[in-house]
Amino acid sequence: MWRPSVALEGGAGWGGAESTMRGAQFSLPGSFPQKGVTFNTSVASGTSTKVMLGVRQPLFSAERSAQQAQLQIAANAAETEWGDAQQMMMLQSAEHYFSVALVHQRLALLLRQQQAVDKALVEAKDRFKLGDRPVIDVHEAQARADALRAQRSGLETELELSRVMLKDFSGLSPEPASFALPVRIPSAAEVSELDVWLSKAASGNAMLKLADAQWQNAQQESAKTHGM
Repeated sequence: MWRPSVALEGGAGWGGAESTMRGAQFSLPGSFPQKGVTFNTSVASGTSTKVMLGVRQPLFSAERSAQQAQLQIAANAAETEWGDAQQMMMLQSAEHYFSVALVHQRLALLLRQQQAVDKALVEAKDRFKLGDRPVIDVHEAQARADALRAQRSGLETELELSRVMLKDFSGLSPEPASFALPVRIPSAAEVSELDVWLSKAASGNAMLKLADAQWQNAQQESAKTHGM
């Protein structure tokens, strides 16, 4: 923006002109003044050409300074938006990952419960045949087993949907067993105070940075007319 600029201009034209002057007066040495003289001049046709080469070097310009600042502000805002997009990508990836992992763990727990309930159902039926248990115990065990089967069907559907969403988002489709939930919980000493996290959230908030960039851009827009 502050480098010299070179401009080359050229032009050509053709035209004619005619003019008349009446009531003129002139005199010659040794003669009387002549009055009421008429002069006629004309150009039947003529051409004109023009070539101009100009070099400009800006030394001071409030508008250029403001535009330069605005370009830098726009570059910083673009980096902020890119960083925000990366953070959103990481957050959504983590959400899809843990969605699959959590549903898989719930399904594994339900399968263990179903094995225990199925075993209790077989035992209730056998003891009923022996006359050691009433038929209501068999019905209750059967109801619990049916409820767990319905829950299992729902979790299997939810697991498949979670895997599809993860695949659509990241292109990865590994087996749910390969997803692990965190097994270590950080201690209170390892976690910073709430004020520290609030300060980090305020200083690293992309929306606040973009709003500040818009405010700075408006200031520079106003500065373009300063000094004019």
